[in-house]
Amino acid sequence: VLVARGETVGSVVAMLQEVSYKGFPVVTSETEMLVVGYMHTKTLSRVITAAQSDQRVGLTTSVVFCAQAEGNAPVVDLRGWMDKSPTMIFDTTPLPSVVELFRAAGLRYLLIVRDGRLVQIVKKKDLLEHLEHHENLLRTHPNQPQSFGFA
Repeated sequence: VLVARGETVGSVVAMLQEVSYKGFPVVTSETEMLVVGYMHTKTLSRVITAAQSDQRVGLTTSVVFCAQAEGNAPVVDLRGWMDKSPTMIFDTTPLPSVVELFRAAGLRYLLIVRDGRLVQIVKKKDLLEHLEHHENLLRTHPNQPQSFGFA
């Protein structure tokens, strides 16, 4: 995840080098985890690279996804590039509804929340693998009750 206020150019660059995710949820803090948006990796990488061409921007320069920091210090403001309304569902949403949402809306990921706090990210690929595993279990153990749950 990315924190709305508290990231630096250096922390973002390091994160982009360490992981191969397609995007990151943006949250208020790592303890509160209230979702404020979603940042696609390609966009994040492009904007950070462009910002680094400014001589005033260094690895310690602040990166913000919400209200800009006060003062005259340079800041990389990503509010304009962040998806401010990513698709979110409650952690109690039934699996058939989740499957239908992926299908109908053509989504690649869903943010799962409880009381507005991020608890999980579900990618379409992971969901399809989960369903395939469940179908395989039904074929090999047809008389055993099965649960669709992620938990």
